[in-house]
Amino acid sequence: MDGSTRNLRSPSDSDDVSAADPWLGRVIDDRYRLVAHLGQGGIGVVYRAEHLKLGHALAIKVLAAEYASSDVLRKRFEREARALASLAHPHVVPISDYGICDGAPYLVMELLEGRTLDEDIAADAPFTRARALHIARQVLQALSFAHGRGLVHRDLKPGNIFLQRLPNASDHVRLLDFGLARFLMRESGASGPRLTQTGTVFGTPAYMAPEQATGSETDERTDVYACGLILFELLTGNRPFEGEPAELLRQHLLVPVPAVSTVRPEVGGPQIDALVARATAKVAAERFVNAGEMLRALEDLPTEKLIDKPAAVRVPTRAEAALTMPALESTKQPPVPSRPTWMPIAVAGATLGALGLLGGIALLGFLMLGGDDAPAPAPAPVRVPVPTFTPPPPPQPTKNQGAVPVSPPATTPQSGDLWAAPIPPLLATARARLDGGRTLSDSTIRRLRTMAREDRTDPRPLLLMGRSYVLRGWRSDGLEHYERAFETDPRVRTDPHMRADMVALAAHGAVGGRAANGVRRIYGRDAVPEVDARLARTDLEASERERLGRLRRSLAGR
Repeated sequence: MDGSTRNLRSPSDSDDVSAADPWLGRVIDDRYRLVAHLGQGGIGVVYRAEHLKLGHALAIKVLAAEYASSDVLRKRFEREARALASLAHPHVVPISDYGICDGAPYLVMELLEGRTLDEDIAADAPFTRARALHIARQVLQALSFAHGRGLVHRDLKPGNIFLQRLPNASDHVRLLDFGLARFLMRESGASGPRLTQTGTVFGTPAYMAPEQATGSETDERTDVYACGLILFELLTGNRPFEGEPAELLRQHLLVPVPAVSTVRPEVGGPQIDALVARATAKVAAERFVNAGEMLRALEDLPTEKLIDKPAAVRVPTRAEAALTMPALESTKQPPVPSRPTWMPIAVAGATLGALGLLGGIALLGFLMLGGDDAPAPAPAPVRVPVPTFTPPPPPQPTKNQGAVPVSPPATTPQSGDLWAAPIPPLLATARARLDGGRTLSDSTIRRLRTMAREDRTDPRPLLLMGRSYVLRGWRSDGLEHYERAFETDPRVRTDPHMRADMVALAAHGAVGGRAANGVRRIYGRDAVPEVDARLARTDLEASERERLGRLRRSLAGR
C-alpha cells in the first residue's frame, strides 16, 4: 500500500505541509478536529486529531475521495471498517471509528508513541537473535489472531510494523494498515478505481509474495512470505533481494532466499534456516498454511535458539532460588563483565576453603588483582548454579514417641495468600468477573496494565490479564502474562485458573511446546492431577491428547 500510516505518532514528528491543505483545522462529523499533519502516501493522509468532547488526541487517516466514489466501494469500505473495528488485539492498532466526509472515507485510530520497524532497522540492524525473534513472535501473534477471523494484511512490511514506546515493555509491536489492502482491491465487476490507476502498487515490491507479483489470488500464506523476509532482514541486517521493482519481482519469482547461517552464522542454524526457507517458499502450498502454523514452528525452536545465552554469570531469579527449578530465561541478559566480579570470586573462595585458609586467601587476592599487570590471565568467570533446597533431616523418634511421619518438602515457595484482604477494588472486581467465566473489558485491561507498571512486585494484575487473554483466545499473550506473574511472585502457582489454563495451553498446537515447558518448570509433578483430568475429557482431538500424553509421561519421569 502507501505506507502513510508509518508516521502515526506524536506531533513532534510532524512533517511540513502546505498551508493550503483543506483538511487542516476542519471538524469531521462534529467530533474530530484535524490539528496537524502526520504523514502522506498514495491513497491518503494521516492527521493528528482531537476528540472535541473527550479532549484526547488520536490519529485519523483520510483516504482519497475516489475510494468512495461508487456505492459499491462505499458499502465495501463500511463492511471492511466494521471488520477491522472487531480486530481487538494487543498487537494491532485498533480502529475506534470510521465514516465518510465529503466523499472521503476516514478511519480513527490510536495515536502511538514510538517509531516504525524500518526506522529501527536503519538505526540498529542487524538485531540480536533474541530481539529479532521477540519482534517476529508478536507479529505472528497478531497475524494468527487475524487469520483466524478471515482477515489478511496483504501489505506486511517494516513500515507497517510499529514499535510502540511503553514504560514497562520493550519492542511492543503494533501492526498498521491492517485490512486496507482488501478494501482497495476492486471487486469483480465493480466500478471504481484500480490501484494502478492511482499510481500505487498493491503490495510493496521488496516484500511481495510471488503470487502477488503475478496477480494471482492471495491469502494467509502471502503474509507468511512477508514474515519470512522480515525475519531474515532482522537477523542479517539486509533484505534478501535488492534492485529496481522489476528486478525485485523477478527475484521473488525465481531466486531462493539465502540461508541466514550463510550471512550471520552466529544467529543462524538449521532450525532458523528451515523456518525462513519454508516461510519464503516460492510455491504458496509449500509454506506454512497461516501465521498460526509459523508461530508454532517459532515457538517450538529450542530454547537456546530463542534467547541469547549469557557468556558469564547470570544471577538466579527469586523464583529459581525458591523452586530449585531452572526458570525461563529473559531475553534481556546482563552485560558480560570484562573481568571476574564478586560473585564468582566468592564462589571460588568458598570452594577452595577445604584446601586451607591461607591458600584460599592467596587465590582470592590473585583474582581480585588480575588485570593488565597480572602475571597470568584471570580465570574464566564461573557460572553460578541455581541454588538447591536441601530439606532438614526428619525429627528422630524418642523413647516414648513413635516415628513422626515426614511429608515431602512443600513445592509452594512461600506461605501466605495472594488474595488475603484487603484487596484493591479493581483487582477484586476483575477477579470476580473472571471467576464467572467472563473476560475483562479493554478499559479494565489498561488499568491493570498501569497497576502492574506502578507496582512491579505485585503479580496479581499480570495473573488476571493472563486469565482474561486466555478467555479471549489470545493464547500466546495469556501464557506470557502467566509466566511474568510467576517470575514476579511464585505463589501465583496456587491459582487454580492458571494451572488449568497452562495445562490446556500445553495441548494446543501453536503454544503447546512452550506451555508444556512452563508446566514442568512451575508445577512439576503437582500438575499430574490436572493433566489427568484434562486427558479424561472426551472432546480432545487426537493431536491434543498426544501432546498431553507426552507431558504426562515427562512429569511422571518416564
